[in-house]
Amino acid sequence: MENLLQNNFDSLIESISYDKNRSLYYSEKYFIYFNHDTDCDDSSEGLDKIKSRYSHRINNFNNLMSSDKFIIFILFKCTNLSHVKKIYKILKKKHKKMIMFYIDCENKVKRCKLSKKIILIKQKSFLDDIDHWWLPENKPLLYNLMVPITMQVLKHTKKYYPNFTMEEKDIIRNCNQWYDL
Repeated sequence: MENLLQNNFDSLIESISYDKNRSLYYSEKYFIYFNHDTDCDDSSEGLDKIKSRYSHRINNFNNLMSSDKFIIFILFKCTNLSHVKKIYKILKKKHKKMIMFYIDCENKVKRCKLSKKIILIKQKSFLDDIDHWWLPENKPLLYNLMVPITMQVLKHTKKYYPNFTMEEKDIIRNCNQWYDL
């Protein structure tokens, strides 16, 4: 993720290939698997679909980063805290009006090891195997994890940015919309 942001997604689209063993698309350059995109099969249409999807997402991200909107970034399941700190610095350089949260579901992170500028949220996971949070069968459990995390994000964001306007009911609605996808 760090290199991807640092390079402004350079060559991400061009480096997308299909891994027949895992039945997933991935980036050869950035070693990223697109776990959520199981609807894109190993065909020219599937490749066009995933390239179009990520071109659109990159464009949306860049537009958001160049806006004056307040942005909340949430990092989840990043194994290396030095990467978390570097990602924060890269994002902060690109967009000043932001806040970052790091979600620790395994109770492995000590506050002193994380930058004071990154808000640590400790939340016990309902998942037996947090590494496979993205699997469809874990979706109901992940939803039960996301609601308390999102409520903590709201609480902390309002603490640091009192003018922040999202309400609890909006967060529950957004979690419900995500769950229905």
